Amino acid sequence: MKSGAQTRLLAIVLAVFTLAALGLAIANFLQESDYTPATDGASWTEAPGGLRAYVVPPDTPAYRAGVRPGDILTSVDGVPTPRLASQVRQINAKGIWSTVKYSLLRQTSGSAKPVAIPAAVVLQPSDRTNWQVQRLIALVYLAIGLFVLLRRWTAPKSTHFFVFCLVSFTLYAFHYTGLLDGLDITILTGNIIATELQPALFLHFAISFTQEDARRRRRLLYPLIYLPGLVLGTLHYLSNTYWESTGAVQDRKSTRL
Repeated sequence: MKSGAQTRLLAIVLAVFTLAALGLAIANFLQESDYTPATDGASWTEAPGGLRAYVVPPDTPAYRAGVRPGDILTSVDGVPTPRLASQVRQINAKGIWSTVKYSLLRQTSGSAKPVAIPAAVVLQPSDRTNWQVQRLIALVYLAIGLFVLLRRWTAPKSTHFFVFCLVSFTLYAFHYTGLLDGLDITILTGNIIATELQPALFLHFAISFTQEDARRRRRLLYPLIYLPGLVLGTLHYLSNTYWESTGAVQDRKSTRL
């Protein structure tokens, strides 16, 4: 049983983290409303000589400009694009509704060498509809967690369940914009932590509902539940801080999600 002082301290800590998460989510939404990254609508990955277009949906800026799957993008406005990050930096520097000049290479059946093709791409805003859907999911998680916590504060595992719901809220409500200012880095860090922590919290919560004897034995395993998330979170941090993500890695991540 928790003492009265422990209960009050726990309530204060949970309230602070909940209000902080809500405040950051609102600030993130407002910042997102003022900044929209540009896109050409195509999916690119690294290839010999530049970036290869592997998906070019119809009615996207790239498709309208004449880009087709298999084309190799060698430069944007004269700046070489050996990595996806180079292309992203160039189009975001120009902004939405701007025109960028693509230098493409296309392999045709009538030529042994690729043919150089210029393309003028009018950039459009990135689609963030799925972000708003995820924010609704985040609010549902938070509402369920608060309902259970306030109605059954003294029930076993109610606090653990609320922490799981709060982490899930952070996971679905935090979306970094790419501005990478102080707020954006905080949002990115919170999203990374929530991504690696949520599965471990749920597994811990599920395992805790076991018979008393098994529970005592499994308490030694609880730290191991969080170890994979710690390793992945560290790698995620290093990849964002010191490494440069490739188009292939981004594609695999999108497929997994």
